[in-house]
Order: sequence, then C-alpha cells, then structure tokens
Amino acid sequence: TEPFDLSRPPLARVGLAHEPGATSVVLVVHHAVADGWAIETLIEELVTLIDEPGRSLPPVELDAVDVVAWIEERLDRDDEAVATFAGRLAEGAELRGRLLPYDHRPRGDRGHAAGAVRTHLTADTTQGLTSTARHAGASVFSTLVATLGVVLRRFGAPDELLVGVATANRPLPELEPVVGCLTNFVPLRVDMRGDITTDELLRRVHTDVEPPPAGASLTVE
Repeated sequence: TEPFDLSRPPLARVGLAHEPGATSVVLVVHHAVADGWAIETLIEELVTLIDEPGRSLPPVELDAVDVVAWIEERLDRDDEAVATFAGRLAEGAELRGRLLPYDHRPRGDRGHAAGAVRTHLTADTTQGLTSTARHAGASVFSTLVATLGVVLRRFGAPDELLVGVATANRPLPELEPVVGCLTNFVPLRVDMRGDITTDELLRRVHTDVEPPPAGASLTVE
C-alpha cells in the first residue's frame, strides 16, 4: 500500500504472501512502467517460471526505451502522416466548447476518481452487432463507438463528438512482448450530422477509426 516515489526506481515490487496451505506471488507495478498489455506479459512469464522451475525465458530483444526511440524516428520520417493526424486533431478543436449533458455542473475541485459500468452482451446481441457491422462494411468496434454517440445524442449531446479511445500502440508483432507503458489515446470523431442512415454513420466512424499508422503514435497533448 506504500505509494511509489517516481524519482526513485524501481517502480515495481514483487513479494510473497504466505497463508496456511498456500503462498501467493504479489506483483505491484506503477502504470508509468507497464500498461495493461505489459502486465499480462509479466504475469505469463511469472507463471511460466513458477510452473517450470529452471526454464529460461527468451532474451529481451527490445525494451520500452528502444520503442520510444523507434517511434520518434518514425514520426520524423513521415511528415505527411503526422500532418494528416495533426489536422484531424485541429478539426476537433471546434468541438471543445460543446459539453456533454450533465445531471449537475462539474465541480472545480473534482479529482481523478472515476467509475465503471459493466454489462453483458447476449449471444443474440453480439450476433446482431456483427451482422450490422458487416452490412455497413465496418467493424464491431466502430459500431459500438457509433452506438455510444447515438445514445449520448439522445440525452442532449451535440451531433459531433470526439471519443477518446485507448490503443495498445503496438503495430508490429515485435512490439507485443515489450514491457513498458506504450498505451496511447486516439480521438475518434463521431459525426452524426445530417439525415443519414445507420450504414452511413457506421462508415463515417469506421473511416475515422483507421488513423495513419505513424500519426496514431502521437500523443493528444
């Protein structure tokens, strides 16, 4: 429970918790050094070492520092992709003043606490989403983003929204085993203007879901 001091590495702790009849491995990692994808990699490797004592893990060929340097070099070489993505962000600047509907005005002293709402999609609902997406030539993810926009609009949101979506930011297989925080947020535009059909809305969102590969590594800030 002791907080991490970001100025004093390491930003990870491993310990053993003993209880009658069982011993547990406790892994605490600060998000600055490992995102959700990396945590799964760490857990898989720990399980491998516990289940197979004496086994050696594959050598680490890339670390997060290598990846950051590669991304920066890639962005420097691809001015067109960066300009395209930056232009899309600039287009969304006009939407900043349009607030979502609230049941009360946000307080100035609000912190970073948040909640989560979980639900279970039945097989029939999942099949319906897949069928709708396929008919429009879109993905299920694009369909869910569009659905979110429609629901918010019904509650008073504007007919254009920017939805921030977290991405793993690991476009190459070689980046999948890298332990680090590579997660990036990509703004997706949900354009519901005009008298459009469901298929047209899904196609608009799906087009926006596919940003330029290099530009997608830019931070929103």
